Amino acid sequence: MKNILLIAGLLSLGLLSGCKVGGGASNTAVIDIERVAKETGLSEKVSKELESFQQNLQTKLTDVQNQLTTQINAKKKEIGDKPSEEQRNELAQLFGNAKQQYQQAQQTASKNLDTKRASLIITVRDQIRPVARKVAKSRGMTVILAKSDILILDYDTDADITDAVISEMLITSKPAAAPAAATSSSEGSAADDKAAQ
Repeated sequence: MKNILLIAGLLSLGLLSGCKVGGGASNTAVIDIERVAKETGLSEKVSKELESFQQNLQTKLTDVQNQLTTQINAKKKEIGDKPSEEQRNELAQLFGNAKQQYQQAQQTASKNLDTKRASLIITVRDQIRPVARKVAKSRGMTVILAKSDILILDYDTDADITDAVISEMLITSKPAAAPAAATSSSEGSAADDKAAQ
């Protein structure tokens, strides 16, 4: 059994090192998704959206808590200062039910938050993926691995497309006016070069 695990581990290392194409270059790219998300502002957007979602959940939990407290207080008022044994039991049951309902609301909120977080992570990856694919394809790479100290033992820095993906995403996210300004400045430079000649 140990030999099978060892062989599987060695094979996975061989796969992670990437297949070789003509000229000895690897067809496997490596990308630091966290860095891309951070430097392109995607992480900040995700954090803000998640914070807003969490605040909304907390507001709903507070509403549930207030409703349950109102029910308990109404029952206490109805019973009065000298409850019978049966009324005390009824009140204790109401407390127990309220506690259970609030715990269920907390669990639901926690699940919703986890689902939202996972959804936002998928959205970020979906925004990065086509740009990473474009950069990798331009370098003759067909496999893209997310940088991970656990999965990747080592790689050639030439395989890292992180900087190129960040640059490409920042360029494509600039307003439409920016390329026009760049064009006019390059035309100005060309005119200056002609004038200098």
